[in-house]
Amino acid sequence: YPVLYMHDGQNLFADSTSFIGEWHVDETLDSLYKATGLALIVVGIDNGGEHRINEYTSWTHQKYGGGEGPEYAAFIVNELKLMIDSTYRTQVDNNAILGSSLGGLISHYMIYTYPEVFSKAGIFSPSYWFSEEVITFTETHSFSKEHKIYSIMGDKEGEQGLKAFDLTNEIMKGSKYLIFKHRTIPGGEHNETFWSQQLADCIVWLYKEEL
Repeated sequence: YPVLYMHDGQNLFADSTSFIGEWHVDETLDSLYKATGLALIVVGIDNGGEHRINEYTSWTHQKYGGGEGPEYAAFIVNELKLMIDSTYRTQVDNNAILGSSLGGLISHYMIYTYPEVFSKAGIFSPSYWFSEEVITFTETHSFSKEHKIYSIMGDKEGEQGLKAFDLTNEIMKGSKYLIFKHRTIPGGEHNETFWSQQLADCIVWLYKEEL
């Protein structure tokens, strides 16, 4: 099976473990399988609570700190993925990464840093505002074969976030070998309800050639 790695695992499958609501990932996957036959393994990776900002950022912020994203990404690639591939019936070369907010930021970092591992990414409401280095990073990284990125943000997520989203998207649109879908969605807010509503469309678009 293809494998989709998702950040903020506490928020994916159950209200009881979530921050302010779940993504309904299991229900969405069940519905997609019944409608399309698409079957995935989803690996939800819990965040570290008070360490979440450090885990999900590859650069530092004067107010919020951060910067341990490279170590977190390396853990997923070099330890977690090996365990998943050795335990389950996976398509070892068919991997995607998906997250929201800071999870969207680290997903952006990971597909550009490990393009040989991740061929697809879902980037929801990415916190590109966290560091101006996101622009330089994106400008200096590219793909040597086809990759797909699905990126969304709601139009009610704040001027700073929307401006950084648009600036980064302009760079990404010029990336060779990148199949890129990005949308600013009317009424969308920065929360799990919005992200869960967009999940099915993202998965179908990322995997449409496999349906």
